[in-house]
Amino acid sequence: MRNPWMSAWLSGANAVAGRARSAWLREARKRQAKTAAEARRRVAKFWAFGKGRRSS
Repeated sequence: MRNPWMSAWLSGANAVAGRARSAWLREARKRQAKTAAEARRRVAKFWAFGKGRRSS
């Protein structure tokens, strides 16, 4: 026989865990995008200006 209180508690715990996972993934994606943008900027600067220094 199922326990309705246990079922309600587990349902609430699952909802909270889902929200936490969503927030964690959103932050991870934001950091990944920021890191990728910085890497692209550095690569472009390297190839445009030669090892990070402006050519004269």
